[in-house]
Formats: sequence, structure tokens, C-alpha cells
Amino acid sequence: MTLLDEQLGADRTNPMVERTLEQKRRILRHRARLLARSTTRASDPEQNLNFVEFLLSGERYAVESVHVREVLVPSDITPVPCTPQHIHGIINVRGKIISVMDLRVLFGLPHNGPSPKDKVLILTSENMEFGILAEELVGAETAALDAVHPPPSTMQDGRGTYLRGIIGTDLILLDAVKLLSDPTLLVNEES
Repeated sequence: MTLLDEQLGADRTNPMVERTLEQKRRILRHRARLLARSTTRASDPEQNLNFVEFLLSGERYAVESVHVREVLVPSDITPVPCTPQHIHGIINVRGKIISVMDLRVLFGLPHNGPSPKDKVLILTSENMEFGILAEELVGAETAALDAVHPPPSTMQDGRGTYLRGIIGTDLILLDAVKLLSDPTLLVNEES
């Protein structure tokens, strides 16, 4: 058995475990991508950006990890009457009531009903805390700061205000600081 067969889990004595050439290539491409990422992570940590990636309407979005307190499986999101449409409702997180925002509504993106893959990312800053609804959590990643490019002028729609940049060709990096400090997103009826 070669080292490659051993790494791929192939067992010459059991033909049922043998991998096809395409499966081996797919595994090797995946490992190459992981190795390429690890060199970025090994560089100066101050030159890296850690972020949490998630999906909204099939598009890839991310927010800096430093602003994500936790990720929850949404249970019992309670709608609140007389609130803006982008406020999906509120949840109770260990005795603390937190608003949940649906960025798809805020950004004018299409969306379907709830899905079992839905998650709530709790964003936090010194002065604000709320959840954002995500269709699916992709994971935590790292990219070099110089990999963040300004958003194209074609993205100056409803999301433009909250965009920090684009990573690669299709990962939209949201500006969590702007989201967390925008007074127009707050619902405050106190006088």
C-alpha cells in the first residue's frame, strides 16, 4: 500500500474501500486548499482577518469573528408586532432578550420560510447586541487583510451601507461595526 493509498483510506485487501481516481483527485484538491489556507494563517496574525461565513439567499456572507459572541440554533423566535420588517423577532438567550434581524429583508434579498439549517449569529459590541438570521453556517475562516477588496459599485444597493468589502470573488464581508452602531436599525419607543 502506498502512502497516498494509506492517506486516502484505500485498503488493497478490501475492494469495497477502493477509491476512484476522481475521488482521489477531489480529496487531494481539498487538501491542497486546506494547505494553502494554512500558510495564510501562519503569517503575522495582525495581518489576518478572522471571520464567520454564512449564507443568505444562496450568497456567501461573513462578519468578523471578534463581533460574533455565539451561534445558536433558533428556537422559539417570537414575532414582535409594530416593528420594522427586518426585525424577525426576539429570542431568550439564557434569560436575556435579544432582537433577531433578518438581513435578507433589510438588503432586499429573496427568501423562503424557515429551514432546519437556519442559525442565529449573536453580534456584539460595547453598546449593542442583536442576532442576525443566517440560512446556513459555513464556518470560521481566516484571510489576509490584503485579500479584502472594496465592494464593486454595482453593490451599492441596500447592503452597500453595511459592506466592508469582498474576499475572493464572491464572499461579501459585512461591516459589523456599522451594523451594530446604526441607530436606524434600533427599535426604541422610549421618549
